[in-house]
Amino acid sequence: LQRRRAAAPEKNVLERPKERPKKNIRERSKKNIRRTSEGDAATQIVRFVRYGVTMGKRRALETGIARGPGAEWFRTLIAGVAAGYLLIIGLSNTGLRVSSWLPPVPRYFTQVACLFPTAAQMAIEYRAEGWSCRDQAWIALDHRPDFPLHAENKESRFHRVGHFYRSSRPVLQALDAYVVERHNARVSGTAADTLLIGGMRLMSLRIPFPEPGEPVPRYRWRHLSEYPEDYRKHWYWTPGSIRNERCLAVIQ
Repeated sequence: LQRRRAAAPEKNVLERPKERPKKNIRERSKKNIRRTSEGDAATQIVRFVRYGVTMGKRRALETGIARGPGAEWFRTLIAGVAAGYLLIIGLSNTGLRVSSWLPPVPRYFTQVACLFPTAAQMAIEYRAEGWSCRDQAWIALDHRPDFPLHAENKESRFHRVGHFYRSSRPVLQALDAYVVERHNARVSGTAADTLLIGGMRLMSLRIPFPEPGEPVPRYRWRHLSEYPEDYRKHWYWTPGSIRNERCLAVIQ
């Protein structure tokens, strides 16, 4: 045992251990980026960000200075993207609508300023009139019995159809047929048999808000006759030929 100890070289406890060969992180990260060429775009973006962060850690170890996440070029790129994002939002708020020039995905995240570009000046409410076969004139209709869901407020399906599809003629034609059929089925054979209709007219009521500081009344259903003519805007009405055909059919 003493001979073995004498033959063995003495170790210097103060000597630093040999450093392991450093792996080439740059080449390995580039190889990972190349591997994503066959993957989807989201995977490529994730790998790209990881590459930038890895290079930043590598630079911090080499210089001994703690820096932000990612390499210098990566931080510069992120700062440029952030500045461009804020610039697009600012320009969109001025009415230029710069976000409309972008592809769909980035456009979705830059339309924040376009949600409420101007303050509303009036409340919008949708109503319907029916063409009276007896009087040959438009009369006010109460659509609430035919749209019972949220019938007493403006979340009614009738209001939703008017708001989203007031310019879609196929949808309004289907609404026309539905309202006329349901109304005539409800009044046929009753004391209100004379109120049979042959068509529908859709309108929106544009009701001005009170002046600032004045109380705002709660919403309630009011008869159409309580609103002046200048509040009304007509969007659709049944053509005269179809009204005549329907009236002849219900009278017979």
